[in-house]
Amino acid sequence: MTHSHPLSHTTLTEGDFRKEKNVKKRKGTHPDASADDQDASGVHDDGINAATLRRAAADPLVKHRLDSLVSTDLDEPDLEQQLPRGAVFGTQIGDFGPDHRLIRSLDPDARPGHKSAKGKAVAGFFLGYDLHLAVAVKGFRYHGDRAEATLGPEVLPFIVGISLKAAATNPAIAGLEAVAMARSVAPLIREVLADRAYTNKATAFNRTLHEMGIDVVMDYNKPEVQRDKLAAIAGKHQVRFHCGTCLHPSTPASMRTPPANLKDEALADWYTMRNRFYRYSVTQSYPDGRKRMKCPVHDQRIKTAATANTNHRNVPLMATPKGSNICCSGHVTMTLERLDKHQDTPYGTHAWLKSYARRNQPENVNKELRRTSGLDDESCVKFGYVAHAIASAAASCAHNIRQARKYREQAAQPGAAHDNTATGTHPKTTTSAAEPRSAKPFDALELHD
Repeated sequence: MTHSHPLSHTTLTEGDFRKEKNVKKRKGTHPDASADDQDASGVHDDGINAATLRRAAADPLVKHRLDSLVSTDLDEPDLEQQLPRGAVFGTQIGDFGPDHRLIRSLDPDARPGHKSAKGKAVAGFFLGYDLHLAVAVKGFRYHGDRAEATLGPEVLPFIVGISLKAAATNPAIAGLEAVAMARSVAPLIREVLADRAYTNKATAFNRTLHEMGIDVVMDYNKPEVQRDKLAAIAGKHQVRFHCGTCLHPSTPASMRTPPANLKDEALADWYTMRNRFYRYSVTQSYPDGRKRMKCPVHDQRIKTAATANTNHRNVPLMATPKGSNICCSGHVTMTLERLDKHQDTPYGTHAWLKSYARRNQPENVNKELRRTSGLDDESCVKFGYVAHAIASAAASCAHNIRQARKYREQAAQPGAAHDNTATGTHPKTTTSAAEPRSAKPFDALELHD
C-alpha cells in the first residue's frame, strides 16, 4: 500500500498563506472546520469548506490536490503558464523555484501542501514535503462471495518503497516510483491498496498498474458512489458501471446506487447481494490489461422474460426493455481504458471491506515513524530536499531493522511457530520447523502518504 506522510517545517495559517514571505517560526494549527471558517458559498464535496479552498488557491497545486479528492483525472495545472509577469527565479523567499512554484521559506525546496485530519492532528496547510511509503501487507484472495474471501498469512510491515516529493506534487508519479522500488525486492506483487489521492489519477496511476498486471484496491468519492453510468461496448452491447463494478444494463434502478439510509453492515449486505445477482464476473485477465467477463444472465444468476423457461431456477426475474433479447453473446471483453476504476473485489461488499481493512497496519507504520524517527512537526527542522531524503531513507531502514529484530526475538521464544512472516513468505507444511520453507514472497502492498 502507498501512504504519504507530510514532513513539515510549519503549519500555515490564513495570514501566512496570503502573505507569501511571512512564514511562522513555530508550529500553528488551522482546523478546516473552525467556527470562523464557515462560509455561505458552500462546502467541498469531500467536506472541505470554501474558506479552505480560497486559501488553497494561493498555490495552484494545493488547490488542485483538494479538487482531485472528489474528481477523477483532472489535468495537472500548467504552472509555467500561470507565472506572474516579471517572475524571478532563484533560491530566496519570494523567488520562483525550478518547478515554477513560489519559495516561501528559508528551505528553497519546501512547498505548501494540505494534510488531512488524523487522530489528534487537525487538518490544515503545511510547508514541507510528502513522503510516500509502500508498506508490505498480507495478501487477499476473492473467490466470488463473502464466505470465500480469505486473507493470506501475516506479513510484517516492512517499508519496501519510498518516494519523497515537495508537498502537493502529483501523487501518481510518487506512488508509481514507490511501487517500482517495491517490485525490485518483491517482483510478484499483484495488489496495491491506495487512497483517493492516488487512485483519482486514474489514467496515470491505476491504468499504469493495470498494465503491469496489478489490481488496485481503492475507495471512491461521493459523486462516484451516488451515480452510475451506462456505456456502449462491443457494438450494440451495453454495460452499466458503478464504482468500478460492471453491471447488467437492465439492473433495476433500486440496485444501481445504494440507498442513502443504509449504513455499515446493512450497506455491505446491499452491495454483496447486488453483486451476487447483477455483476459481470471476471473469467479471464489478459496480459495487456483487458478482462473477459461473463454476463449474469448467461451465468444463471439472474433471469429475464427471454430466459424464464430455461434452466434458470430460484433466481430473481429482471425486467428488460420491450422487444429486447437476452443482452449479449454471454461474454464481453473490457478494454484497458474502460477499467481505470475497476477492482477485482467488488466495491462495498463484505469481501471488499475485509480487503480494504488491511490499510490499518500501514497507518500504524506512519504513527511509528512520527513517534520514533524524528519526522514529526516539532523535530523535522532539516532544510533542503537532500537532507529530508537522507533522513527519510534512514528512518525507513531503521524501521525495517526493528521489524527484523522483533521477528527474531519472537522466533526465539520456545514453541514459536516459524512461518516466515519476517520476509513476507508463506510457510511450507513440513514435519519439522528446522526444515527448509518455501520462498514465496508477499504479493500485496499499501501506498501511504
